Amino acid sequence: MKVNGEELQTLEVFPNMMTVPDCVVLGPNKLGRGHGEAKFYIASKEDMYAFYGHEAFEAECFMLKTDLIAYMKAIKNEYMNPSQDYAKKELLPKLWAERMNMILQLEDVIFFTAYDQNQIAGPRGYINSSDKGYRIIREIALPLVSYIYVEKVGSESHPLYYWKLFVDFDAIWEKQNGPLVFNYGKQKENAVEVVKESKKDKEKKQEISRAREGQGKYREQLLEQCRFCPITMIADERLLIASHIKPWAASDDNEKIDPYNGYMLSPLYDKLFDRGFITFTENRHVILSEFISPFTWRQIGLKNDSFIKALPMDDKRIEYLQFHHESVFKGSYDFKPVKAAVNYAMAGSYGVGMVAESSAKYNSSGKKPNVQLRLGETIVTCEKCGKEYAQFTERQKEGHRFPEDDKCPYCGNKRLESLEFEFSNRRLD
Repeated sequence: MKVNGEELQTLEVFPNMMTVPDCVVLGPNKLGRGHGEAKFYIASKEDMYAFYGHEAFEAECFMLKTDLIAYMKAIKNEYMNPSQDYAKKELLPKLWAERMNMILQLEDVIFFTAYDQNQIAGPRGYINSSDKGYRIIREIALPLVSYIYVEKVGSESHPLYYWKLFVDFDAIWEKQNGPLVFNYGKQKENAVEVVKESKKDKEKKQEISRAREGQGKYREQLLEQCRFCPITMIADERLLIASHIKPWAASDDNEKIDPYNGYMLSPLYDKLFDRGFITFTENRHVILSEFISPFTWRQIGLKNDSFIKALPMDDKRIEYLQFHHESVFKGSYDFKPVKAAVNYAMAGSYGVGMVAESSAKYNSSGKKPNVQLRLGETIVTCEKCGKEYAQFTERQKEGHRFPEDDKCPYCGNKRLESLEFEFSNRRLD
């Protein structure tokens, strides 16, 4: 990540997600009657000292303004329609606007110092701070539905601690509706309607509810676009989950049932995506969170920045993915949205879901192309406008690989042949 123009290397990720408790937040956000304590229990002292260095530490921490804005956008629904009995919940809609305006006035990077509360006896590790940055967390975070992710960055001789505030969308859902139960292939019993509604309103509410369970028209329409998991290539519908890109609890009624707000994923990858341990770029690459250890990623079989050539991508999904990158993904990927050059058509897709990252290639003239290639892509030159662009393959046959016809993203002219074709891949399943 870059902070004030300086590239900071990730050294370590704190092993625990720090749920913001009721005792830490300030007055209007509270659930109980206490005044709110500044001290924050984050882990055992053993784990805390292993991460922050030593007893009596003074950790130099920072947050990013963009992350705080993303958090406020993600938590907006909870501010407007509270799922918990906050002390001043009638004021929360107004407070959301005031707090967002306050954040917009902040510097791009907000620093604060966190102090070890080693005067507190026992094995539990606490931190505290009187700095403005720490108070911002206490002011804007809603308890039990917010948590903090922390990375150690920089150098071991002078580490910095990057804090990012997240929304626990599953916790919000459960507080609103009770624990989520998936009923694959079964009809869910309807609750008794207290308020008389039109048939159309009832049907839409049922579809929204079923979308949360990965059922109904949402799943059917998503299956039309994504007939298999783009990573494992598994096509057995019994083993696929309709995953929302923008979480259900953060979506409006239309987004909840929009098939473009989703992917069909195998259960393991659904869990990784839903919990923010992986995300996808607008160029169909998978980004891995450092919250999962390198050993576990090797066991799973995923490599960072691998190309998922069967991943559906279009302008709508790019917009939803921006939310996922900012408010769900547990990492610091710098997302720069671009307009999709060509919408990916799933109908003719076969073969391998993931290919590894490549080195630079040269075209048939012996010159290094201006276009950066990854494995599974080849340089082509448009016969009409003369511009070079990257094209990845769609088909394989008996071990021989053939480039698919495509259109130039600059002028729309249909390509006849490629200058070079070089491809390397491996199956995951």
